[in-house]
Amino acid sequence: MDEAEAPPLSRPWAAGRRPYVALGLVAVCFTAVQLVFTARIGLGWDESVYLSQVARGVPAAEFTAPRARGVQLLAAPVALVTPSVTAIRGYLSVLSGIALFLAYAPWIRLRSGPIAPLAAALFAGLWLSVLYGNEAMPNMWVAYCGVAGVGLACLAGMRPRPWLALAGVVAAFALASLLRPSDATWLALPLLGYGMVRRRGRLPAAATAAGLAVGWAQWLAEAFIRFGGPMERLRAAGAENATGLHFSLPDHLRALDGPLLCRFGVDCGGFPWAQIAWFAAVPVVAGLGAVSYTPLTLPT
Repeated sequence: MDEAEAPPLSRPWAAGRRPYVALGLVAVCFTAVQLVFTARIGLGWDESVYLSQVARGVPAAEFTAPRARGVQLLAAPVALVTPSVTAIRGYLSVLSGIALFLAYAPWIRLRSGPIAPLAAALFAGLWLSVLYGNEAMPNMWVAYCGVAGVGLACLAGMRPRPWLALAGVVAAFALASLLRPSDATWLALPLLGYGMVRRRGRLPAAATAAGLAVGWAQWLAEAFIRFGGPMERLRAAGAENATGLHFSLPDHLRALDGPLLCRFGVDCGGFPWAQIAWFAAVPVVAGLGAVSYTPLTLPT
C-alpha cells in the first residue's frame, strides 16, 4: 500500500495521542520524584490538624474557624485505614500525579501540540510543587482545580453539547470550594464575569457557580453549627490569621527562595535578587511566547 492509500485516520490519531502520552509521562515522573524525595517527610502542624479529623486511632485536634474540610476528604481513603505517614504520603503522591494529568488534559484540546505537557512539566518542576504535592494541605489541590476548571469551562463554551465538560467544571469548583472557599471564589470570578457579558459563557458560569455552592454550603452549615453564624466564623478566622488588607509583595519576594513560611509581619530575611530577576522574567517570556501562537478564540 503506497502513501496515498494509507488509512487517513491512522497518523492523525497517533499524532493526537502524543500530547496525552507526554502529559502522562510528566505525571508519572512527578509522582516518582515525590516518592523518592518527600514521601518520608514528617507531618507539619496544619497537616496534623487536618489528618487527625479522620485518621484511625488519632484524637482529633481542634478544627479552627479558618479551616475547611476538603483536605480531610482527600486523605480519608487511606487515613481511615492507617495513620501511617508514609502510607498517606504515598497515596497523596499518586493522587497528585493523577490530578496533574487531569488538570492539564483539557488544555490539550484547546492547544494542540506540546504546550499543555510542557506547562505541566514546568509547574511540576517547581520545588514548591514537589514539596506540596503529597502534603495534606489545600495549596496544590486548589491549583489543580483552578487549571482544570478554567480549561473545562473554555471547552464547554465551544461545544454544541458540552454536558461532560460542564460536569467537570462543577466537580472542579466543588472540590476547590471544599478545600478553600475564598480561594475558589477568586478563581471563579473571571468565569462568572465572562458569563455575564457573553451568552455562550452562561452555561460555564452557571456550572462554576454550582460548584462553588457545594463548598460554601458546607462552610455556612458548619459556621452556624459550630461558630454561631458566618459573621462570627469570619471574625474568629480573622483574629487567628490577621486577615485584612496588607501590602505583602516585599514579603513574597523575600520568600521566593525560602523560608517555607513567611507570614505577614515576620522578618523573612533579605531579597534574593537572582530569584527576583527570574520571577520578573517569567511574564516577559510568557508574553513573547504567546504572541508567537494563534490566540485562543473564546466564544461570543
